[in-house]
Amino acid sequence: MVRLVKAIRPAALLLGTSLVQVGLAAAGSPATPDLWSLGREQAGIHRISTLFTAQDVRERLASEAGLAAALDWCKRTAVTRVFLECFRDGYQADGSTLSNAMVRFRAEGFGVSGCVTPTQVGKPSTGWAPISCYTDPATQERVKAIFEFAASVSDEIMIDDFWFTDCTCSACDAARQARTVTLGDRTYPVNGDTWEDYRGELMVQISRDYVLAAAKRVNPQARLIIKYPQWYDRFHERGYEVLRQTRDFDGIWVGTETRDYQDPRWGGTVQYEAYFIMRWLGNLGGAKCGGGWFDPYGTTERTYVEQARQTVLGGARESLLFCYGSLQSETGPRNVEALRAEIPDLLAVAREVGRRSVVGGGGVQTGQQPPRERSAGVRLRRNARSAPGALP
Repeated sequence: MVRLVKAIRPAALLLGTSLVQVGLAAAGSPATPDLWSLGREQAGIHRISTLFTAQDVRERLASEAGLAAALDWCKRTAVTRVFLECFRDGYQADGSTLSNAMVRFRAEGFGVSGCVTPTQVGKPSTGWAPISCYTDPATQERVKAIFEFAASVSDEIMIDDFWFTDCTCSACDAARQARTVTLGDRTYPVNGDTWEDYRGELMVQISRDYVLAAAKRVNPQARLIIKYPQWYDRFHERGYEVLRQTRDFDGIWVGTETRDYQDPRWGGTVQYEAYFIMRWLGNLGGAKCGGGWFDPYGTTERTYVEQARQTVLGGARESLLFCYGSLQSETGPRNVEALRAEIPDLLAVAREVGRRSVVGGGGVQTGQQPPRERSAGVRLRRNARSAPGALP
């Protein structure tokens, strides 16, 4: 399946600048606007949300003082929806603490959703330390239990962008060579014997059987959202199948965390890529695409706010500020103050983006094609068009 993606002309940055200028002119906001009221008024145009990790729930939402501080911070930041996470790094949040926090936020007028971050789920991957081996039967059962619990406390569950595998253990390698995915007593054929082939089929099938089906058996109203990382052309290498998983899940979200290009740990991604991936996956998901998600890691105030701008210019309907706990320390407080000053203009720009259409040439992106093959394909098409007698 090939998707034609609307690309932006080289004048895109000028368009972005003009839209920001329109926002500055349209906002006309006072020096100290009531961001809570503004956020609620503009939520239909663009909503701002944040996430409390499972550890935040335990450490910051278990007391009345912690809840009061979180509610105040959210209102002063125009946040109108919160995601309360039930699992991360092997820890499952207490059900009563989650329920109490959900009740409090709803009573104060917030939208409330759930989240799962599948890190340290079971048997460790041979690759990245927080990731798991999903060929392992016990890990598969743990996945099912986590999502059954999540669906028991929330009608909407986001999956943070660790829903992949890079394991090359002997069990994974044997399954890869056999071209077979095994989940319990069910087996599924794999079309090829590469790691990309096996991991893609594994993550699609475990998503269907042990995430989507398991959650909906517990709660038929449950909506499951997959959040894609800011990887673009390397999703398939670790098992993300953006075409099939977008069809299977009830919603998708997009990682727009480009951070600071010069940062020694987090850098190396140009800011414009946040806009590009938001547009690409937004086009792929259509109405299923909810918003963009960025964080404060490896940012300055300037680059943190730029992430917000690119997310809005990319057409996101919502911006998620990850995460409440991280935004309380290190660069977080300064970043948030800078963002608060820009929120009226960002919301004005979001209104203008919603009124306009992106123009430009068509580009080809299959979703699973390695970068070199795609580049070669583009060169072949260009050569074919330049040949004598070729069609334009």
